[in-house]
Amino acid sequence: MEILNKYPVKSNATASRVLQGEAVVVLPLESVVHTFDPVGTRIWELSTGNNMLANIINSIQNEFEVEANKATQDAIEFINELVSKKMLILSEIPDEC
Repeated sequence: MEILNKYPVKSNATASRVLQGEAVVVLPLESVVHTFDPVGTRIWELSTGNNMLANIINSIQNEFEVEANKATQDAIEFINELVSKKMLILSEIPDEC
């Protein structure tokens, strides 16, 4: 899957913080707040623009002891949702920063 070779990066339109193990992500221009469970929080933390989605999924599998197909399916669904809400951008190349 081509999406596995992309680099998720947080949109500049978001502000976020991890509080008590849960990411709280704000879209200030839309006055919307999202909170993520521990797996979603970890995906959010790893979405730096330097981690290929395939590597993020591998981290999720190892850290949460989840089966490969389930981790892949759930992570892709979650990433696509965040992209559709303009919270993440999928880059073709790693972030140089």
